[in-house]
Amino acid sequence: MLRAARIGDTLHVRPALELLRRALPDAHLTFLCSSYAEVVSQGLGLDEVVAYPHKGRAPRAILSRRARLRELTQRRWDAVIGLEDKPWGRRLAARLGVPLFAESSWGTHIVERKAGVLVPLGLYDPERDGLPPPIHWSPSPRARDRARSLLGDLDGPRILLQIGSHAAQTWRQRRRRDPLPEWGLALGAELAQAGVSLVLQTGLGGAERRGAEELAAGLRAQGAAVRLLAGLDLETLGAVLAELDALVSPNTGPLHLAAAAGTKTLLLEGPSGDHTRPWRPSAPSVVATLELSCSPCRGTVHGRACAIPRCLDDLDPSCVAGQVLELLGPRSEELSADRG
Repeated sequence: MLRAARIGDTLHVRPALELLRRALPDAHLTFLCSSYAEVVSQGLGLDEVVAYPHKGRAPRAILSRRARLRELTQRRWDAVIGLEDKPWGRRLAARLGVPLFAESSWGTHIVERKAGVLVPLGLYDPERDGLPPPIHWSPSPRARDRARSLLGDLDGPRILLQIGSHAAQTWRQRRRRDPLPEWGLALGAELAQAGVSLVLQTGLGGAERRGAEELAAGLRAQGAAVRLLAGLDLETLGAVLAELDALVSPNTGPLHLAAAAGTKTLLLEGPSGDHTRPWRPSAPSVVATLELSCSPCRGTVHGRACAIPRCLDDLDPSCVAGQVLELLGPRSEELSADRG
């Protein structure tokens, strides 16, 4: 049994799942993940993928979790491999009466640490097997057709700005991990001036939707060509990302999904560190960072107290736009001339 939660988490365990399948070709592998991220676990030769609602205190979530747990306890398991060492995973293993093998501290990148849980089990030997494999993911042909219909009439290079993916608020203020809205507006204006067609997506709704709609309205008011995509399921979003020329984003699930689909990416690296950058991407991936002395800070005392991420806000939109145009490759000189 294996588990991960969000989009990026699920993508980061794909190399470990590949290694596990190679080591145990005849084992029955059941993968527990969130229902939203289920689609990015496809194509790994798993025997079963189970959507497990491990979070949520609403009555519906609690009842769903209890029902799924009853189903799991009625079956025989040999082990739980926790690709994230979380309390709920330990409780689940104890409830099933099987040993838990949890995430290790081996390696530097998060993908290496996920795969490292297999090392003491003799299922993966870094010296013998080398680095964990790259992360590859492909949407279905039907999803690609939907994506092409959504993007088909856009002229010029098509770039998605994933600005505001962490905008959702709860009853308490959540630390911002995205640039200010006016920063996204300045970057979008620079790219639009160079002849780029901009794509935005509203995510799961709420504050993220409002942020994308406000950014789209601001860019359109400046005459930019903007395509705002709403209500995309995860596979359609992945197909859209696969059809783009590039993606600009902080460290988000869509960033890692785009890299896995073979799209060029530019990472706005703020609180996160290099251990969470796209893993062995097949397409060029660029990092925009100020390399401040306090970075990376995610998960630290300083990071939890930092409400104003200078590491993102102080990035120069004009310089980032130049990095994007250079990332586009052969057409960059023509677009840079248009921008000038």
